[in-house]
Amino acid sequence: MDPSAPLFPVPSSCSPAPQDSDRAFLMASAATATRKRPAPDGTDTGGGGAGRKSKQARMITLGSIGDYETQEAIGAGSFGVVVKARHRGTGEAVAIKCARKAPNSNSNLRRILREAGCMAACRGHPSIVGIRDVVVDAATGDAFLVMELVAGGSLLRLQRTRPRFSEGETRAFMRQLLRGASRMHGAGIIHRDIKPGNILVSGGGFALKICDLGLATPTARPAEGTATAYAYPERRVGTLLYRSPEQLAGRRDYGPGVDVWALG
Repeated sequence: MDPSAPLFPVPSSCSPAPQDSDRAFLMASAATATRKRPAPDGTDTGGGGAGRKSKQARMITLGSIGDYETQEAIGAGSFGVVVKARHRGTGEAVAIKCARKAPNSNSNLRRILREAGCMAACRGHPSIVGIRDVVVDAATGDAFLVMELVAGGSLLRLQRTRPRFSEGETRAFMRQLLRGASRMHGAGIIHRDIKPGNILVSGGGFALKICDLGLATPTARPAEGTATAYAYPERRVGTLLYRSPEQLAGRRDYGPGVDVWALG
């Protein structure tokens, strides 16, 4: 399998985005950009040291995406922005990931569909953020990833307020995360960027969910009839402090073990 290819083409069930001027190309209002709210990857939309992210957030105007009415920006990072939205028909609150504009809209679409495919492969696991929908604008090729809304912020944010956890809490957290990673690996997916900022907290702070599969990839296998391991195309991927020894050594033929290393 070539990890550079999307897991599957644009699903026929993808919701078409509206073609009116209210269609969101989203990137939060200037007022929203000043709020200190955790992003799904642990970054903040406002506050000290967030100059580039805040500047990016100020570029966004809220509107509607398909059947979803957007309400507020809840995160911004190098990937783009995440907004809270509500489905007009059911009233369900969701999070929508709006990828940063790429020079080639097809590239933007491939990235979102790739992440959606990885999430769909792990659908239903309590320790992985769930996918709800993919909204595609047929005219521009822009794609938006609709996900389960987890309102508790990131584990990174929780660590800042609680620098120490009890042994029992740590064991419970690790069980959940290892089960989530095991589900991904069993589905043939490597996350490649597990870190506190990519773990969301729900259930009053006791339930953890792995999120942000933007760097995830299908597990590569040797070509049939050969013993040669596939080398992933990226020279560097993931957050430096959580990269495995083989990644730091420059190897690109790693496996799911890189996620286990990142977990601890």
